[in-house]
Amino acid sequence: MGSYPTTKLLQFYVTRQLALINPSEDTGVIINYVNPGLCYTELARNAGFGFWVMISIMRLLLARSAEVGSRTLLHAAFAGEETHGKFLSACEVKE
Repeated sequence: MGSYPTTKLLQFYVTRQLALINPSEDTGVIINYVNPGLCYTELARNAGFGFWVMISIMRLLLARSAEVGSRTLLHAAFAGEETHGKFLSACEVKE
């Protein structure tokens, strides 16, 4: 679990670099990085007991429904060129 924030940061930088070397004007493709947030789903159903307990507690306190989380995915799918190379979270462009 210790490398999770580093991995997310690396994904963010890779997305930015891909967007930089592949401008949407040339490719017709918009590249963005999407964060749907912590959603109440069954993705952790096969996790070990300790991790499952931790995720369950975080879900009780922080999670949103899968439908609400999917709104950010749809926002990214239909967003315009202003989101190229950007981080999208909660249906907004974030820094």
